[in-house]
Amino acid sequence: MAKELGEVKYDPNTEAFQMRAQWKKVDICRKQWFDRWSWLLDERKQALQESDAIRQEAADALPHVMAKAETTKSLKPVPITSTGVIGWLAAK
Repeated sequence: MAKELGEVKYDPNTEAFQMRAQWKKVDICRKQWFDRWSWLLDERKQALQESDAIRQEAADALPHVMAKAETTKSLKPVPITSTGVIGWLAAK
């Protein structure tokens, strides 16, 4: 009668079995990752070294411009009136 009404029966044993199977798959994949994909780590390291060398070469070739040191800007003292605020901000 339960199947006729479309009810799904929960079986904790089946759930536990499926959960353990999933954990086992994850553990196997974790162990196989380094064997299958460790070459990607070496490729990444090499690509980063090459890009750093190119970046350094380009930085050495370009002329360096000394930036003007910024002064600390301050909006104090704030005027009391609203019209003074508008004119004062525009002047700054």
